[in-house]
Amino acid sequence: MVVGICLTVLGIVGMRGAHLVSLELLLTYFWGIAVLISPLGSAIFAVFNISFYTKIWIKHVWDTQSFLNFRKLFCQAGTAHTKCVATTNAGEDLCFDYYGSYDCSEIRNSAIRKCVQWSTSLILANSIIGLVCLAIMAVCIYITIEILTHPVITQSMLDIVNYLLLLPIGACIWQAIAFWSIQELQGDGITLTWLPNLYVVLACAQLVALPLGIVSGRYKSRPLLIIYITFSILIIAGLVLAGVLGWTLAKLFAENFHLSENEIGRLACDKNLPLCSGCDDSPPTCPEWSSNEVLTLYSLDFRFSGMVSLLAMLYILGALIVAFIVENSLKNYKSDFV
Repeated sequence: MVVGICLTVLGIVGMRGAHLVSLELLLTYFWGIAVLISPLGSAIFAVFNISFYTKIWIKHVWDTQSFLNFRKLFCQAGTAHTKCVATTNAGEDLCFDYYGSYDCSEIRNSAIRKCVQWSTSLILANSIIGLVCLAIMAVCIYITIEILTHPVITQSMLDIVNYLLLLPIGACIWQAIAFWSIQELQGDGITLTWLPNLYVVLACAQLVALPLGIVSGRYKSRPLLIIYITFSILIIAGLVLAGVLGWTLAKLFAENFHLSENEIGRLACDKNLPLCSGCDDSPPTCPEWSSNEVLTLYSLDFRFSGMVSLLAMLYILGALIVAFIVENSLKNYKSDFV
C-alpha cells in the first residue's frame, strides 16, 4: 500500500513535470521511480511467497474471531460458529454429541479448501498486477531518460546515487536484526552464527563506501574513485553471496534441518505465531504448530531475505556504473563533462 501511494504521488509529479517541462520535477519523478523498483519487486516476491504457506496459516487461524467473516463466506450456512469450527482432532463422535451429525470435519475442511483456493487466486492476481506495474515503471524510466537526455541524467547521478546506498544499508541492518535470534541454532551439523554477522559486515562496508563515494565524486579524485569502485565490487559480491545463501538455507530448512522440540518452540514463539499456548513456559513451547510448519515459514523468510539482498544489489550496481563513468572521464581528462 505504501508503494502504491508513493507511485500515485510520483505519477502526479510526473504529469505536472511533463506539462510544465520542468527539469526538477521530471528528475524527481525519474529518481522516485528508480528508488521504488526494488521495494515493489520485494513486495511482489513476498506476496507470491505467501501462497506457499496460505494453507498452513489459514488452518491455524481459522477458529479465531478475525476469520469470522471468512467462515461466514465459505462455510455452509449457519455453521460459522458451530460445525465449521469444531476441532478436527476431537473425533466425529464428539461432533455427534454436540451437533447430532458426523460431518464437522467435512464441513470444516471443505470451507478451508475453498478459502485457500480463493486466497491463492487473489495472491496470483496481485502478483500479475505487480509485474505489470514493474513493466510500466520500466517504460516510464525509458521515456523520462529520452526526455531529459543522458547528460542530464548522468549529472544528477553524481549528486544522488550515493545517497541511495542508505536503502541497501537499511536492508542489511534489518536482516541482521531479523536473523539475530536464530544464530545459535544447530541442525545436522549446520550452524547459523555467521548469517547475521554477514549482514552486519555488509552494512558496515556500505557505511564506509557511502562517504567515500561522496568525497571522491565531489573532489574528482581518481585514487579515491578506484578505492570506491573496489569497495563497491566487493559489496556486490557479498550481496550476491547473501542472496545465494538465502535460497540455499531456504531449501535446507524446508528439507534437511532437524531441530529439537525446544528449539522449534522457541522459533515459533520468536515469530509470534498465533495460538501458541506455551510461550510463557521455560523453555517456550508451541504444540499447536508442527516442526515442519515452523521450518517451512522460516525457509520462506530465508528465500525472501535472499531476494531482498539481490534487489538491494541494484543500488550498489548503479553507484558502481556512475563511478566508472566519472573515473573514465577523469582518465581521459574530460573534467568539463564531469
